[in-house]
Amino acid sequence: MPARVRQDAPGALESAWRQIEPMGRVGEADEIAKAAVFLLSDDSLYVTSAELGVDGGWTTGPTGKCVMGR
Repeated sequence: MPARVRQDAPGALESAWRQIEPMGRVGEADEIAKAAVFLLSDDSLYVTSAELGVDGGWTTGPTGKCVMGR
């Protein structure tokens, strides 16, 4: 059976980026791991050709910032 996960796209982790992170916090490694587990699970059997950005909204808009109701 061929692999269904070809690439992941983790976002920023704990760093100086904290002040400018769109969701107001940085991601944690387990959040990226949970996304990978989902993609490897039967819950994602119907998911094809998708990039699941686990980056807290960083790549959402044209400026790289999303609006999260702040």
